[in-house]
Amino acid sequence: GEKAKVTVKTKSAARIALFNIMADDTVALLFPNAYAKENKLAAGENFVFPARDAKVELEMQTLAGHKKDAEAIFVIAWDEARKINILQYFAPGEA
Repeated sequence: GEKAKVTVKTKSAARIALFNIMADDTVALLFPNAYAKENKLAAGENFVFPARDAKVELEMQTLAGHKKDAEAIFVIAWDEARKINILQYFAPGEA
């Protein structure tokens, strides 16, 4: 499958979370995760997932028996004042 990277840039300081909406309609939290927990971005900062030195890759693949599928990456950002701990609600990598 093709390798992918996600780049996020916010206009103001924010915390972010990245989700993978997979071809079978399951959703997995990609970031933050057990290895990369710090999800705070400064205003105008470029964030790339996976990081260059990460031990994971985003590889797009079709489902077994399919010639074509679609996946999506969903990014949410929120003001740090909201004090949301995304890991409290979602388990990283689990669909």
